[in-house]
Amino acid sequence: MTRLLQITLFLLTIMLVFINVNAFRGDATFYYTGLGACGSINKNSELVFALPAKNFDPSPGGNPNKNKNCGRRAKVKFGNKSVIVRCVDRCAGCKPGDIDLSPAAFDKLADRKRGRILVTWEFI
Repeated sequence: MTRLLQITLFLLTIMLVFINVNAFRGDATFYYTGLGACGSINKNSELVFALPAKNFDPSPGGNPNKNKNCGRRAKVKFGNKSVIVRCVDRCAGCKPGDIDLSPAAFDKLADRKRGRILVTWEFI
């Protein structure tokens, strides 16, 4: 019985690791939008985000306007709240896992007075 329990716990642990393999965890801040690295002009009222430079830059070809991450959608979660956002920019000051949200997107998760919140997010 003990051996069966050990195997079950091991398999469950492996499953949990693979379920969240595409999820990121980091700080979310907000920024005032405008002309983004993807080449579009965005408004603060749009649900958009800037991807950390280390995630954004490796796109082939070097042209940020043709970056494969431009337009990708992500689901950002904070507590029991979530928001779906679209990638439109590059965040030079973000560490891997961090995300920079438009004011409208940040407002869906928390009061802007907080300035920085710990979130999980993943591409969808």
